Amino acid sequence: MRFPTLCLLLLALPLTASAELYRWVDANGRVTYSDQPPPANARDVQQKKLGNNVFSSEKLSYGARQAMKDFPVTLYTGQDCGKGCDEARACLKQRGISFAEKGLLTPEDAAAYRQNVGDGPLFVPALTVGSQKIKGFEKGSWEKLLDEAGYPRSASPGQ
Repeated sequence: MRFPTLCLLLLALPLTASAELYRWVDANGRVTYSDQPPPANARDVQQKKLGNNVFSSEKLSYGARQAMKDFPVTLYTGQDCGKGCDEARACLKQRGISFAEKGLLTPEDAAAYRQNVGDGPLFVPALTVGSQKIKGFEKGSWEKLLDEAGYPRSASPGQ
């Protein structure tokens, strides 16, 4: 009797693996992502179902997985960044690089930027790859930095 019950539980596991992700804009204009539903006063609410299409590093080469571990990538963007931020995002996505994107919307965001990217004026887009930093998007410089960190030149098939 225990074996059939265990089999049913194991078959049900993939059903519990899917998750919901919410994206919304709060009263201060800050974009928030959470697995919890947004407050009633949230604007521009989007709900996503995550399941089998979630990015998996298992499909990546050993070198790419090692680069992600040793040299995490963060993209800093701003509200009026426009084409530069779009090109920066496209560059990272074309290479299949998993990255964190941080918008500069509040004084706290600016302080975190200065701590991670450097003092001086806030210049976006900015990129950190491990401890290396680049302000502004220049494709050749970004490609060189990502190459040196061991990131692949293009996305893996099926990624």
